[in-house]
Parts: sequence; structure tokens; C-alpha cells
Amino acid sequence: MGLPLSPRSVFLSLLVTLALSLVMSVWLMPQLLAMSGGLQIMDTRLWYTADDVASLLGALGPDGRAMYSYLQLVDTIYPAAYAITFALVLAFMLERTGELGHRLRLLFIVPYLAALADYIENILMATQIATYPSISADIVTAASIATTIKWALIGLSSLLVVIIGLYVVYLRWQQRAAGA
Repeated sequence: MGLPLSPRSVFLSLLVTLALSLVMSVWLMPQLLAMSGGLQIMDTRLWYTADDVASLLGALGPDGRAMYSYLQLVDTIYPAAYAITFALVLAFMLERTGELGHRLRLLFIVPYLAALADYIENILMATQIATYPSISADIVTAASIATTIKWALIGLSSLLVVIIGLYVVYLRWQQRAAGA
């Protein structure tokens, strides 16, 4: 994989990802929610339409759209951060199972595919923010598909971490039971 698998590197990656999550979820998103009158931004939805985008961007007004563009800027770092973190956590746990060199390494691609879908979503939404009030139904549909794929792959990445984590716990329990 080429990344260091020390507990420190995993912790630092997790720390960066959590810090970015906090900036977006505690500072930027609540401001956007207030500016929009309670409408959720597209990044947090599972599906949306051109009408949804037009309603949100209209409700945000010029200042809110500028804030949304700023969120998009922060969101250029976040997908890479969470993809690297998921991949490091998966590699770290697989290394403890002895399966790191196995075909299971292909699992590392899942978080990177999520990040790719996130970047596609961000680029397409940035075009809609920039061209507002002109909204393209085709671009919004493509962005919405990317968003749905992003969330599915983030969910799958999370599930993989839980399953492999449980497997690591099981292996450790087995080792302790054998040593007792």
C-alpha cells in the first residue's frame, strides 16, 4: 500500500479527518442550514433534484452561496482525508489478521472510490453554484447519482471496518483462549 501502518500514522490520519469533519459539521453546515431556512445542503442528502438545488441555492442567497462555495473548497481536502483514513485503518487491522498480503487488499479501493464520487459530486455542485440561477437537470442528476454512490461506498467502508475489527477481536479472543 505504501503508507506507514504504525498506530501513530493511523491516529494522525484519524485526527485530521475528524478535525475537517468538525470544521464542516460544527461551523460551516450549521451556518448554511440557518441561511437556507433549514434546507439541507446537497452533500448530506441521499438524492436530490434540480428543483431541490434551485430551492436551496435560492434560499441561501448570495452570501449563503458564497459560504457553500467555501464549503466546497474545504471539501477538496476532506474526501482524500477520509479515504486515506479508511484505507489506513483497514490496512492496520488486516495486518493484525495476517491477511494484509491477501486479496483482501482490494478492499482498500472502496474508500478511494467513495472519495472519487465525492469529488465528482463537488465539481458538479460547484458548477451549479457558479451558474445559479441557471440549473441543469442533467448535471444535478449526475451529481445526485455521485452523492448516492458516495454515501453507499462510505457506508460500505464503515461496514468493512466493523467486520474486520470484529474479526481482529475474534482472532485475539481465539489466541487468548488457546494460550489459557
